[in-house]
Amino acid sequence: LTKFDSCLKLLSSLNFLSDNMSFTKFLNLLITKLNSQLFQPENETSPVQILGILEAAGQQFDTIWFMDLTDEHWPTNANPNPFIPAEIQRKYKLPHANAERELQFAQNIQTRFMQSCHEIIFSWSENSENTTNQASALIRPYIMTYQMQSVDSITAHKNLPVISFNDTIPITSSEFAADSYLIKKQAECPFQAFAHYRLKAKAFDKINFITSKKHRGILLHYVLQNFWQSYSGLVDLKKNKFKLNDTLLEQTKKYVHKYYQSIYIDNSDFIALESQRIYQVLNNWLEVELARDDFDIYEIEKSHTLFIDKLKLRLRVDRVDQLHNGNLIIIDYKTGLSSEKKWLDSNFVEPQLPIYCLLFPHQVVVLAFAQLHAESITFKGLTIENASLPGIEKQKNITGTINQFISNVTGQECAISSNNYLTLPEMFSLQHAWKLKIQDIANNFLQGVNQPQPINQQICTFCQRESLCRVHNIKRIFTQ
Repeated sequence: LTKFDSCLKLLSSLNFLSDNMSFTKFLNLLITKLNSQLFQPENETSPVQILGILEAAGQQFDTIWFMDLTDEHWPTNANPNPFIPAEIQRKYKLPHANAERELQFAQNIQTRFMQSCHEIIFSWSENSENTTNQASALIRPYIMTYQMQSVDSITAHKNLPVISFNDTIPITSSEFAADSYLIKKQAECPFQAFAHYRLKAKAFDKINFITSKKHRGILLHYVLQNFWQSYSGLVDLKKNKFKLNDTLLEQTKKYVHKYYQSIYIDNSDFIALESQRIYQVLNNWLEVELARDDFDIYEIEKSHTLFIDKLKLRLRVDRVDQLHNGNLIIIDYKTGLSSEKKWLDSNFVEPQLPIYCLLFPHQVVVLAFAQLHAESITFKGLTIENASLPGIEKQKNITGTINQFISNVTGQECAISSNNYLTLPEMFSLQHAWKLKIQDIANNFLQGVNQPQPINQQICTFCQRESLCRVHNIKRIFTQ
């Protein structure tokens, strides 16, 4: 990160040497600079180090795994210098002068390695590129002979359990803790959830640069969380309306700087730009908030625990507002484009907000995304008539979808009216269907349902667990 920041600072100095340039040109310059930047990460306490022979010589280790010790590679072949007479190289025992010199060098190195650790493992490949290899003569005295059983003899063993593709592995513990993402993973592909939460085979984290969507989303949540700490609701917001812009700008600068300071980013130019960007988004968003009916802040970024049988879900709700009659509005901030229609999809791959409804039974009358996107700053979601939000004016066009979802989940015919808004009983009927759907998905996970059944090819594309997943093998078997 320090090297990356130094490259940015170096390129920013071009302001004094050139006119304004396009983002594409700057990005190409940055990539060129990064490709030529030497970088060696500091990692003094790494438990596993992959080293060459000369790098490892003279160091102390707990265990050494000395690899590729075939008779072709160890000792290495002589490679005399073509510009120095061979007699001189042999006389002064120059490196790679002849086979005797390489044998002596290999013996010394091997002895040194054996004395510099508690345990050493010698290994070699028996076959490579259709060639059978032999172990080096230097390690043959240490070879432990063993015989591997063939696959046929193993599978033919009578006491060996046979596991089919449809076997389940139920959870036997009294409690299983996870985040709400588990429900989404189980809905997308049972094996993905099983691998992630049961096997702990988590995908590698992608590199998230400071300008990534992830960091920008976290930053926006952080600024909004701290902003609403100063206001109790709409009345308080309107009371301070005339100084709201100045307060917002001041708090945005403060918390943006504080956030980047927490992740060790001190590029003042970048922080200033991010502060201005966040301020513009939030300033536009406050206009939407000020156009709402009266509300009070009920919760901000509060952690909850939800039990579904033995499944313990850890939840953190962005924001909950309360109306004058005590009913609640659940709000989730989104920096990308979003759609409430995914809550009604048969695959149910966006269960986050419906799960939040289970925390407040018979209280939630509005479920909404606060969409904070440069192209669309508005509320999106589902609401009853007397609790409408700006941007959620009509829902008549999804009445059929709501009816179909409730009918599929409950097994009963449902008749959601074709009004512009849901009635209160209709909203509670939908929430009941969500509850049944979530419980069904959670129960499948608890019962150990782990078949590799992705809902679409895109799930496999971003899974990163190809070495574990059996879906391709299953397809191949049934195709044959």
